[in-house]
Amino acid sequence: MIETNIKNTSVDEIMQKIEHELQNRTKNTQPLPIKPTVISTSNRVKTDKLYTIAQKIAKYLKKIGLHKFVYFVKRNLTLKRFNRVYIMSDFTNHYDEKFIDNAYRVILQRETDTDGKNFYLSKLRDGKLSREDIVLKLHFSKEGREKDIKILGSKKRFIIMILYKIPIVGYLIKLGSTILTIPTLLTKINHLENYIGTELAKCVKEEEFKKQLNTKADNQTVRDIKEWSEQQLNTKADNKIVQEIKEWSEQQLNTKADNKIVQKIKEWSEQQLNTKATQKEFELYLQAVSYAKEYMKLSSQNLQNLIDETKKRLPNEILNQKELLRITQEEEHKFDSFYVEFEDRFRGTRADIKKRVKVYLPYIEKLPFKKEDIRLLDVGCGRGEWLELLQENKYINIKGLDLNHIMVAKSQELGLTVTQSDVIEYLANLKDESLSVITGFHIIEHLPFEILMTMLKESLRVLKKGGMVIYETPNPENLLVGSCSFYTDPTHINPIPPTTGEFLLQNIGFINTTILRLHPLKEVKYIDDSNFSNINDILYAYSKEQDYSIIGYKR
Repeated sequence: MIETNIKNTSVDEIMQKIEHELQNRTKNTQPLPIKPTVISTSNRVKTDKLYTIAQKIAKYLKKIGLHKFVYFVKRNLTLKRFNRVYIMSDFTNHYDEKFIDNAYRVILQRETDTDGKNFYLSKLRDGKLSREDIVLKLHFSKEGREKDIKILGSKKRFIIMILYKIPIVGYLIKLGSTILTIPTLLTKINHLENYIGTELAKCVKEEEFKKQLNTKADNQTVRDIKEWSEQQLNTKADNKIVQEIKEWSEQQLNTKADNKIVQKIKEWSEQQLNTKATQKEFELYLQAVSYAKEYMKLSSQNLQNLIDETKKRLPNEILNQKELLRITQEEEHKFDSFYVEFEDRFRGTRADIKKRVKVYLPYIEKLPFKKEDIRLLDVGCGRGEWLELLQENKYINIKGLDLNHIMVAKSQELGLTVTQSDVIEYLANLKDESLSVITGFHIIEHLPFEILMTMLKESLRVLKKGGMVIYETPNPENLLVGSCSFYTDPTHINPIPPTTGEFLLQNIGFINTTILRLHPLKEVKYIDDSNFSNINDILYAYSKEQDYSIIGYKR
């Protein structure tokens, strides 16, 4: 055996080395620092006219002997020799918060205040103001005019912005301006697509780097420490001391008896886990970028088609009202990629949705029609899970409708028959008794009352006798749905109670209506105290189901 003092000294030395090694590991696994971006400004300057005039007057006064007066004026009146001149791209080269900060520093010559920044940032992100609009508003504000900043072309743009606000005339001016600037818009879309691709590549590269750092397991770390300990111990001259220290180190590492080492390793592991984004979140991020690129691709294609058609017909032929409306309505699709990403995050996977809607197959099979004769229309088909399930069950005459052109494109890629169209317009063009089934999953809560009633009336008209409708919607009888989860989707209008939904179908003329409550909460925590029995009845006994369907048939 070795002496106690020698052993303790050697062990302390090992512990210090191990701590030092662990600290180095932790430092080396920190994310790479992000270099701050320097906000650039224009280098264009011009001599200030007032300064030039004052300089000439000063020369004249010096000639007639008024040097002291010139010195007094120069000392007490500050004149700038140069004025800095900016162009719009000095501001629009930046985005989001960086753009707001840059505009305030250059135009108002101060840092952003919280209220102002939040106001302009919300308008910018909602699409209600462009970056040029914000620059003009700041520049021609009372505070901005006092700073005497020069922005080339700003007056013309400000006048045009004011003209846009004139009723009718402003709309026509904006429409004409939009048509003329379509080529520029396409260039900006291409630039934005390239920018997103570059940023995505950077994110993927950084994520791969983090992934490599996080693939080392705790066992590998322990093994590295053991190897390092052996290397240090082998340098000792006394083989007996070396052997006993090695045995002691292995025993401590293998049994995890040394709490200090274990705690260090544990802290390091937790730090890595906390900084690592989950695989699911990263996949959702990549999917969101994919949807954004798809939206830009489709928008660019639509705009190019409009440009080609306009070139063919102008100046000999004027575009009709419907074609002009197509141009202005393109803006309505700016949230398409947002809603596809929203569906992916909150509604569930395709497999989950297909499993849920299987409950409706028996209702379809009981209809008095042959399978090959059933003609089904799915309103607001979204990602097409229901259509895909019907296709797998050998239904051939099935079709879907949706306004979201990204969802339509994705469904068509799966081989599904899906059309981008408004439901009222589509149904109005169908003949009487031309469909067997109309379905709509989580669609009626998005519709205003008048449009909903029109859709139900048209549905009854186009159905064959014995045909059916199925409309699924969130169930407000469940208090968690009615008070909270229904409003998760910002495009929902109002929840519809089951009895109200059934009454609407009966009022239109459907018969044999049925309410089918679905998707109960998996876990419900009851209050055990008997004094709260009435509260339990109110909260849970009435309905645990989160959704319901109303089913009706044509007489």
